[in-house]
Amino acid sequence: MINPIRNKENFYHIDFEGIGRPNAYGGWTPPGDLDQMYHGRYKDRWLFGEVKMEGASYSGGQRYHQREFINDHRSMALLAIYFFKQEYLIDGWVKIKDCYVGELYFKPKDAVSGYTIDVRGLGITPKDVNAWADDDKSNTKVKDLISKWLEENGHDANLSF
Repeated sequence: MINPIRNKENFYHIDFEGIGRPNAYGGWTPPGDLDQMYHGRYKDRWLFGEVKMEGASYSGGQRYHQREFINDHRSMALLAIYFFKQEYLIDGWVKIKDCYVGELYFKPKDAVSGYTIDVRGLGITPKDVNAWADDDKSNTKVKDLISKWLEENGHDANLSF
């Protein structure tokens, strides 16, 4: 596997203590992170991803901060929550291609906020999500799913594209 860290000697674990703000539990709410940022082939599409081990918590605070980040985008954005099974963890590495998508958070262009779509068990793959970002006409699985969800929930299905 190709190591995505080009300058390993410059890779550090970061302690964010003192940065952020105090939380209700007596600790700190540190700055958040996203595991994937991908600007699609077209300027108006952004794909963000968060990777979690199956069964791990996708906490309210992390979820809230990531969605607020996405809501601030003027362009169309999609947050995909990828899950992996413990047995796919090899030497500390997770291959995104081995993950499944459990949740999508879709924000239409110029919308104030987005919509959560539970996609567990629908067979959505990371490749499908990337196809959405690139507007790949040969794979419209995510585009079709979002359009259908918007229509079924009383929204304009054309909001998505």
